[in-house]
Amino acid sequence: MTGRGGASDTERRDARAPEGASRWVRRIQNVLRSRRRLARLNHVLIPEKKPDRDRLRRRLRWRFFLPFFFLYGSLSQEGRGVLLLTMLVGLAGVDVTQTQVHLLFGALAGLMLGSLALRPLFRTKGVKVEIENAPRVSVGATQRFLVHLDHAGDRPVLSVRVSGPFLPWDGQWARHPSGVASLRPRERATVVAEARFSARGEHHLDAFEIAALVPLGLAVGPRRQSDGPRFLVVPKIANVGDLDLAHRIPERQGGHLSSRAPGESDIVGVRPYRPGDALRHLHARTWARTGVPHVRTYVAEQTERVAIALVVDGEEAADELKEAAISLAAGVAAALIRRGTGIDALLINDSIVRFESRVGQPALDAVLDRLGTHVLVDDDRDARTAIETLGPELSSLVVISAHDGPAKAVRDLRSRGLPVRWLRVVETLDEPTTRDGLDVTIPASTIDAGELLAP
Repeated sequence: MTGRGGASDTERRDARAPEGASRWVRRIQNVLRSRRRLARLNHVLIPEKKPDRDRLRRRLRWRFFLPFFFLYGSLSQEGRGVLLLTMLVGLAGVDVTQTQVHLLFGALAGLMLGSLALRPLFRTKGVKVEIENAPRVSVGATQRFLVHLDHAGDRPVLSVRVSGPFLPWDGQWARHPSGVASLRPRERATVVAEARFSARGEHHLDAFEIAALVPLGLAVGPRRQSDGPRFLVVPKIANVGDLDLAHRIPERQGGHLSSRAPGESDIVGVRPYRPGDALRHLHARTWARTGVPHVRTYVAEQTERVAIALVVDGEEAADELKEAAISLAAGVAAALIRRGTGIDALLINDSIVRFESRVGQPALDAVLDRLGTHVLVDDDRDARTAIETLGPELSSLVVISAHDGPAKAVRDLRSRGLPVRWLRVVETLDEPTTRDGLDVTIPASTIDAGELLAP
């Protein structure tokens, strides 16, 4: 059967087949080149999100393994070692006619069973477990968990063991939680645990657990669980120097921008006098009414509108380059906020996010949160339309990319008079940084090493 173009359906399918096959080959190559994706394959059978893990535990096929996990969770770390030794001794003493090893096996098994039988007598009654942690942490930085134990019971609890959750594929313990020797009534104890995470995104860990140690130290009593700690892993902030941006008056005003600064514009209020304030700003009426010198504060209109455009998705760049570009975007945002310029909008591929708070730590947190939750995909996204749509509202634009995709959009905006700074992340360079006008090429290794970048 022949279509409009004169080619049969079979010929068109044959023409698309090599393209589709090469696309899958590129995706497989990207997986093999990415350390993050290979590390994720080690936990491919474990759901990444906590609700999915809880749902898996409630399934019938998972319940078949519950006795094994119950035995594992009932023993202390020393008890698990003794259990392994008991199994080895049991295998060595199978032939009871030629050896007396089975007697040693019986003694070890008796100790294990006796410790397990005493578990119900050693409960952590009245002990409440709470977890305190920072709401966000950078990639590779230490996340500290404070495990607070509040004892509201009537009897002291001895030898309390604290165990941390099983970390996801990107997590690694830097400091395991320890225990508490004694917890008296109405007493509060805090145990510290630290971990590092190598992947951005929302993290919801499983619960921390506490249990009292049974005599002989081979088993622990019934466990108490805390709530699962939640936090956001944001990208590492690249070390970016001061950005000297050129500005123009925006073609289309998207609202009134103002910044509090002393000047000769509209008065917005008064505040107590501080050494160094200009005497001409003293407010005599408030001084007379309160008896304390006050000065006027003003609002000065600000016309600078700066946005960051991040173009990373697609098959052209490896995950390491994309992550380096995201880290560079965080560094540029920090540099603009530190300078006082502020950020009006963040464009990631074809999605635009505008911020109500432009300066200060709230603005930086908002940018980091959006960068931290972005999920990398191999599908190409049309960022050109979004960049051109945002251009008339801006006085300056910083474009950060992991490939040459936004080249045409950058040329079009510059031809219309918008100052555009393009920072492109590459894999390697002979020199640390090469400059070509407003275009800067930066190797990913300098970003990962934390070197000072002055684009």
